[in-house]
Parts: sequence; C-alpha cells; structure tokens
Amino acid sequence: MTPRLLALLKAESRFIEKIEKLEPHLDDPESWRDYLQTVAALAQIEPRLRPETLVEGLTQGELATRFGVTPRTLQRRAKRGELPPKRARRSQ
Repeated sequence: MTPRLLALLKAESRFIEKIEKLEPHLDDPESWRDYLQTVAALAQIEPRLRPETLVEGLTQGELATRFGVTPRTLQRRAKRGELPPKRARRSQ
C-alpha cells in the first residue's frame, strides 16, 4: 500500500468519525457548519478511494481485505469485467 493511499484511508476514517460525533448536535448552528465542512472534505477524497483507483495501489490480498471478500471472489469479479484489469505487475 502506498503512503498516499494509506494517508487517504486514514483521512476517510477520521472524517467519518468526526461526522458521527457531530450528528447528534446538528441543531447547533456551529456544529452544523462543521458537519457540512467535514462532509465536503470527505466528498473531495471519496473519488480517490473508488475501486478502480485502489486496484493500482494494492496487492490482490490487500484489495480483497479492503472489500471484505476472498481473493478468489476478486478473480471472478475481474473475469466478469466488474473490476478494471491490472495495468502493471508489482515487482516482487
């Protein structure tokens, strides 16, 4: 996993935690503004965390773990065209 991808995944997790903490307090205008800013920030990184983006940075095992499936399931999905083909082999 690349450092960039790891940072994005950590940021996603932190944004989600912050959103969940703010949700019970949305009747407060300041909390509402903070909530909207956090959701907007999360929306900015979301496209970089789509499956087609993740395929390039992860091994098959890492990708399977990320999606909560087995590597065999990933192979079947790739064969059916549900995942983009791997563009370059990772060096061992």
